Amino acid sequence: RKVENLLLISGDNASATTSGDKSGSNVKQIERVAIEYNQMQYLVNRGKDLPFVENIDWRITRIKDTLRINLSSALRLALLTIKDQSST
Repeated sequence: RKVENLLLISGDNASATTSGDKSGSNVKQIERVAIEYNQMQYLVNRGKDLPFVENIDWRITRIKDTLRINLSSALRLALLTIKDQSST
C-alpha cells in the first residue's frame, strides 16, 4: 500500500491518477516511489511462488503502469523545458 499511496492510487479497482504538478517538484516523490518500488520488487521476486504474491499481481501491474506514466510525464516535461530554454 505504501507505493500505491505515494502514487496516489486509491481503491481496489480504481484507476491510477497522475499528479497535475508541472513545476517539476514531483521529482522527490518519483525518487521515493522508485526506492519503495525496488524494495517491493525484491520482495515479490523472493516470494513469487507464494499464493499471496500471485493474488496481488494485478496491484503490482497497476503500480508498474502508474510509475511508467509518471516517469514518462516527467521526462516529457524535462525535454520540453530544455527545448524551450534552448530556443530562447
